[in-house]
Amino acid sequence: MSAPLKPVPDVLEPILQRLAPVAPGRLPIGSALGLTLAEPVCGVAPVPLRAVALRSGLAVASLDLVGASAHSPVMLTRAPPPVTAGDELPEGCDAVVYPDIVTRAVPTLLAADEATPGMNARLVGQDLQRGGLLMPAGSRVTPEAFLACRLARIETVGVRRPALSVEVGNQSHETWLRTRLTALGCNLVEHSNPADLVIRDTRQDEPRLALQPGDSSWIEVLSDGAVRIEMPRRFDGFIAAYLALVIPIAAGLSAQRICAFKRPLARKVASAIGMTELVLLRSSEGKLNPTAIGSITLAALAQSDAYYLVPAGVEGHAIGEVIDAVRLDNPFGFSHQEQSP
Repeated sequence: MSAPLKPVPDVLEPILQRLAPVAPGRLPIGSALGLTLAEPVCGVAPVPLRAVALRSGLAVASLDLVGASAHSPVMLTRAPPPVTAGDELPEGCDAVVYPDIVTRAVPTLLAADEATPGMNARLVGQDLQRGGLLMPAGSRVTPEAFLACRLARIETVGVRRPALSVEVGNQSHETWLRTRLTALGCNLVEHSNPADLVIRDTRQDEPRLALQPGDSSWIEVLSDGAVRIEMPRRFDGFIAAYLALVIPIAAGLSAQRICAFKRPLARKVASAIGMTELVLLRSSEGKLNPTAIGSITLAALAQSDAYYLVPAGVEGHAIGEVIDAVRLDNPFGFSHQEQSP
């Protein structure tokens, strides 16, 4: 007689509770795209370093034009230099004015309007002060964050990159898994190198875990502290093991969390008590339409954009019931607010 199946939470939760995030390491900002910051990013120098013109005109010191008007022009001691948008302003200048406010009354120059500090200009440190917070820890390095760092002359950032070893025989499985793990910010290492998480094909096909599909999956902690996850060889069990086991471990190692979005079900979900069942979902018109429940087809996998794991103690969900779904392509990328995938 085969041993009873172990509930997923009974096997996974003790490991998650003891799991410590990997230590932060520094990467060039270009290599950190898509990763999550392990520490805040602060300005290393004011941005801009010098005042910058936001439009074409004449660069002036606003104090030189105090009280100027058409009826009471102010005499200037020197000709304001012309600038175009993007130019750094000359030393002492903090504003850009229209050329027509300055007229020549031989032998002097007259200004017929006032200027305020920062008029048509970006002042020193207005974008970012030295030591000012650019991005807090936990932020994802997006293309926009990359641009901000480059403009702020920030070359490296601190990130957490768990080392993962993948030992999977099926080339299609391996390619898919490597693509997904890289997108999660993991560092894929060779089998002979130390790893925080080892993923390999299961060494036995006997059901062990109350996960549907994927009951031949397993997870354990090795003597060196690394976590090992054994994956079923068939693609549906492989997908289930990735979503139910790999993603939570990757989140714990990188100090991230799985983020869900709430949506009502377009049709009911039936589930067997005692099993954690994978439901693949497709988002449409503000609802979640189940494409596969417990048993996955290739078509369902290709058409899905989210997933949900029915807890073992829940006997399905009724039509219209709101559930917490997770994006397949970006499980760490959403806050717990209602957002569309």
